[in-house]
Amino acid sequence: MCVIPEEREVVTERGKPVEKVRSRGTFVRFVNGGITDDELAQALTRWKGPHGTVSDADPKLYFSVYDTDLAAALGRWDEETKAKVEEVLLEREGLDYILLVEAAPGKPWPSYDEMENAEKIAWTAETTGTTELALAYEKATHQRPGVIDALEGVKVSA
Repeated sequence: MCVIPEEREVVTERGKPVEKVRSRGTFVRFVNGGITDDELAQALTRWKGPHGTVSDADPKLYFSVYDTDLAAALGRWDEETKAKVEEVLLEREGLDYILLVEAAPGKPWPSYDEMENAEKIAWTAETTGTTELALAYEKATHQRPGVIDALEGVKVSA
């Protein structure tokens, strides 16, 4: 699917007009398979299949995946190109495809949300071996700078 059309221009070479490609088009290719259970759950709440319902067949057969972060890295897109591709895709979101949101990581331990002391959180994470999970959860949910700094300090010293 072409999301950014090829741009051409006419230049004069040896007194004659010549059409040249100024920038190549940008295409996206959705790949069947590779959908996670979380992505499938999101898709099933918003997509109802070609005839209004999901068939009895494996619903994963209906879905394909396109990761703009991966495509940008592989295609060496600049930020402007990536933003344009995402903008064009979002204009049609809900018609042929849906935007999936990355699931937030789970709590590193049951009482995490009740804890406020950054040092205590960092100590608990280090003691229980959940520093990476705690840091990811903190960044995705509470975003407390002091806690993030304390958890990153544990990572550095480990």
